[in-house]
Amino acid sequence: MRVTYIANGAPICGDVAEYAWVDAFSPDHLICVTLEGEALRSLKRRHVADPALREMPGASGGNVARLREWVECYLRGYENDAPFGLLMRGTPFQHAVWQRIAAIPRGKTISYAQLALMIGKPKAVRAVGTACGANPLPLLVPCHRVLGSDGRPGGFGWGLEIKERLLAFEKSSQAVRHAA
Repeated sequence: MRVTYIANGAPICGDVAEYAWVDAFSPDHLICVTLEGEALRSLKRRHVADPALREMPGASGGNVARLREWVECYLRGYENDAPFGLLMRGTPFQHAVWQRIAAIPRGKTISYAQLALMIGKPKAVRAVGTACGANPLPLLVPCHRVLGSDGRPGGFGWGLEIKERLLAFEKSSQAVRHAA
């Protein structure tokens, strides 16, 4: 997977396009996709009643179709690299956190404290949690796999219910994959 990390405030290059489709985890929400040129910039979850979504085109075309295919594979229990580049804007600290998160295997979790140790900032546990919350690409950079030291879910930008459902789904699909 090609990941481009850009510091906050960097100029945007290329065309920006937004698309949406129904969220497989919660049908009353949409997954809103922002593409910048050939790179995926963000995945957001929005309630269908959000007025801003009324004008958003449905998901079609090259990168969006490939992303939908990736999500469908994910839902069938397979984990693959994203089929195109990811464009992640953030600070160098956030980039370090996101790079470590991207390496957490499906069905596994780590704590915010472990993640802070992994990036060489053992006292930055809260900052690690904040960086997780700023992750623009949940699922692709699986911040839902980071938990509190006590095993509690902590937070998740798409909501704790979705975080718990994702973790349970990954645990069960991981077991199925190993049994096959």
